[in-house]
Amino acid sequence: RASYYDDPKDLNEKAWIKDEVMHPYTYAALAGIIGGISVLLAKCVAELVKVTIEEGTAQFHSPVSWLFTIMLIVTCVAQVHWINQGLERYDSFYIVPMFHVHWNVWSIL
Repeated sequence: RASYYDDPKDLNEKAWIKDEVMHPYTYAALAGIIGGISVLLAKCVAELVKVTIEEGTAQFHSPVSWLFTIMLIVTCVAQVHWINQGLERYDSFYIVPMFHVHWNVWSIL
């Protein structure tokens, strides 16, 4: 499928029908980046819970602790939302591998 078509009125002018590569890529990349951020936030919240249990010091008195927890929930919901949007619109053979690549890269960074 072509990304351009020739206008019958003016054959020299090219117009976009749709970008068949970048749109599915952006859905997968956005979901993967948000997924990588959620991994970081999950690590933060897990450490807070671990310190609370092992040392007996309440870590959730600080607003930053609750910010991490709320952001973890938001990023998990956003990740599922964007991957589902991409899967509804485009082929899973493209969306899932690109999502997985971005999720792994952003989890490592």
